[in-house]
Amino acid sequence: MKEVIRYGILGAGGHARLVHRLLCEIGGVELVAVCDPEVERAVSLAGQSGAGVYSNFEAMLDEKKMDALVVCIPPFAHTGQEIQAAERGIHLYIAKPIALDMAYAKKVLSAIERNKVLSCVTYGMRYAPGICKAVELLSARPAVLAEGYAFLRVRPGGGRPWIARKSLSLGQMFTQACHVYDIFRYLVGEIVRVSAIKCEGFIPRTDAYDIEDAGVVTLHFASGAIGQVSCTVMSPSGVSGEYGFRITAEDLVLNFSNREGILHIVDGSVHRDDSSVSKSNDCEALMLSRFINAIRNRCGSEILSPYADAVKTLQVGIGVVEALRTGQAVNIPPVCSDK
Repeated sequence: MKEVIRYGILGAGGHARLVHRLLCEIGGVELVAVCDPEVERAVSLAGQSGAGVYSNFEAMLDEKKMDALVVCIPPFAHTGQEIQAAERGIHLYIAKPIALDMAYAKKVLSAIERNKVLSCVTYGMRYAPGICKAVELLSARPAVLAEGYAFLRVRPGGGRPWIARKSLSLGQMFTQACHVYDIFRYLVGEIVRVSAIKCEGFIPRTDAYDIEDAGVVTLHFASGAIGQVSCTVMSPSGVSGEYGFRITAEDLVLNFSNREGILHIVDGSVHRDDSSVSKSNDCEALMLSRFINAIRNRCGSEILSPYADAVKTLQVGIGVVEALRTGQAVNIPPVCSDK
């Protein structure tokens, strides 16, 4: 019989609900606690599971024994919860973006490494079967040009209002486009320099909305390849939350979007599609399954997006924010944990 993995959830929003549903479908797990400052949301998520409900995170850790913690809170709300969990030997499944600054992320990374806990960050595109095919193709023909996009619809007073406030989200070029920076790092290689332009004023700026309306980032890779990522908050609701890419190599073009979930391949004169279809929820399910298996096997080799790697994507996002602020190119330094 499989070992039952006991898990708690921090943050009881829509993403946490999805993760809980997918874990129930995977099986062999037990929800033991839910924590959210809005207790009604925690009660709703816990449902009939018998899980404890908390508004105080430390009280949850003190009272409930768990193997894993699902962290589904906005980046501004990270105040040491991952460190507290890691110090108790609790493995971590963390929604991106993982932080708003490198200093905090390095402290978390240090706690993860020091306490030898497993970690997984929700860069789900890495787990799509089509991306496995892309890795295979690009290993033989390295990328020359990487073009990506991220679409979101953000309005003052809309859902997730924190995204519209720069101090809470650092803007969509950080919060949403990080999916694209991450998959480009995975497929093309490390990003060593970024520059960026933005436009503002199409949506009136208020205390509740002070982020850029659209932006374009230019990427320089260690391999010598170049790329760009376009991003806007003015998308229609029908494509909000969509991100994807087009990568060109010698006699090869790869196209992928999270909404469609199919890798389109142009290889010479031949057009073909990878037969595997993987929507965003499928990728999350694959990612969660690997995380749970890693805990059971006490080995993180199945996890494609550990915290130590996600910190490198965070470094790129921080560089983009600085490039948008200054209008100058920004070099992306290597990441070292603060042990």
